[in-house]
Amino acid sequence: MKHCIRTVVAMIFLGVLAASAGCVSTTKTSVTTTISSTTNTASMTTAPFSTANTSSVNSISGLSLSLSLDSTTYKPGQDVYITVEEHNTLNTDIIVPGSNNWGFDYLAMGGCGTNGGFVGIAIFHGYHTASDKSFGEPLLFWNYNITTPCPSLTTPPNGIDFTPFDHKYADLDLKGYWNGNSPSAVFTNFEPGVYTVIAGDEWGALVIVHFTVTE
Repeated sequence: MKHCIRTVVAMIFLGVLAASAGCVSTTKTSVTTTISSTTNTASMTTAPFSTANTSSVNSISGLSLSLSLDSTTYKPGQDVYITVEEHNTLNTDIIVPGSNNWGFDYLAMGGCGTNGGFVGIAIFHGYHTASDKSFGEPLLFWNYNITTPCPSLTTPPNGIDFTPFDHKYADLDLKGYWNGNSPSAVFTNFEPGVYTVIAGDEWGALVIVHFTVTE
């Protein structure tokens, strides 16, 4: 089953993100939108803050998808800062039609899946590459036990507008994950080990980075 929801909004990167109580919507005029859960946060920003551990791949119509972390190694309980960027590499304005060509299951930006943006991420225990046939089950980095209705968003009639050299970012500040989606699930810091982070956009581009948690 594909664990993502078709969503796109024009001129902003994220209109909906996960809070501890589920998802909330934001206005298209917002420059910075931040929603906090008890332990993890997510935001739309105008500049990245995670650049030490990065990888990029070409996407559709001159777009480049990048996934960046602020480090390659962390301690248990330390913040893992993640930035996902969609970048117009061209010096011309481009309008990209909406798509539903998600290249990977489980991509999300919170409890509403990818609802409200055109990218998502998934995090897994272990070291995985794009050639792996199975990544296992993703870690839940939002509280799935408390939900609110997620809005239904559609692609703007003219598509998504990227101005010349436009950058659109989504940032996440993660300390760990929930160990299930039952009422008894509890939050757990990232334990020592290797983790795989995969990001994708709705045009099918995928990019992977890894990080290690050490004592």
